[in-house]
Amino acid sequence: MRPLQIRIAFWQGFARSPIILGLLLLCFSMKPMNSTAHNALQDAQNFLYAARTEDWRQADSLRLRLEQLSIAELSAQLTDDAARKAFWINMYNAYIQYLLRQEPERYAKPMKFFAQRQMCIAGRSFSFDDIEHGVLRRSRIRWSLGYLRQIFVPRDIRALWVDEIDHRIHFALNCGASSCPPIAYYEGESIEEQLELAEAHFISSQSEVDSEAQRIHTSKILFWFRGDFGGMRGIRSLLAKQGIEGAEHYKIRYKDYNWKLHLDHFVEPGS
Repeated sequence: MRPLQIRIAFWQGFARSPIILGLLLLCFSMKPMNSTAHNALQDAQNFLYAARTEDWRQADSLRLRLEQLSIAELSAQLTDDAARKAFWINMYNAYIQYLLRQEPERYAKPMKFFAQRQMCIAGRSFSFDDIEHGVLRRSRIRWSLGYLRQIFVPRDIRALWVDEIDHRIHFALNCGASSCPPIAYYEGESIEEQLELAEAHFISSQSEVDSEAQRIHTSKILFWFRGDFGGMRGIRSLLAKQGIEGAEHYKIRYKDYNWKLHLDHFVEPGS
């Protein structure tokens, strides 16, 4: 296929989704505005809530405001890892809700869905992979189990990186699948406590012990990102931290991941 035919085929694929095409065209054509009067972290939380409740007018207003930030303005507001993690986790979860509540059929091929650049944030187009593996995991290669980093990283993505990879993001990001952790509204001031709770809830709820067979069955997330958790030793330490029987010496097996779409998996107050 010739280059021109490839470009045409690419845009025809997006043309089948008016929502995605509109988002990308707006992202490519907009000029950054001075948006420093708005709190990006609060806007991300509100965007998540609006998408969850299907308040599309409010969601679109917040989405546009977040699109019109510049990368420099966004970086100036996200001054530490606490703010960066809270913002990007909320934005990831918000866009999952925003896109899939309106077009659930896009989830028919999840890996393709995650790789498509279909969000515009601070004047730049992002995929879900860009947020998870690029910004929050400092450009780790998706299928490298957390051990390899991309060689060529765009400068603007590098500028948004967290300072250190926090394995607990894997207990906060919700890609829409039934096996994903529940969604919460993360705040920069309290994200340490929130992520500790997310870790404790996910590990305890996803881990089952067969004492007779001396096996632990737990989430495949621990296998997919084992490098982020510190390898097998780190995984065992994590299980032991949460009081899982036999964490130090039982065999560990990973459950099949349920990719069925489930958009109502939220942490409720008091839970």
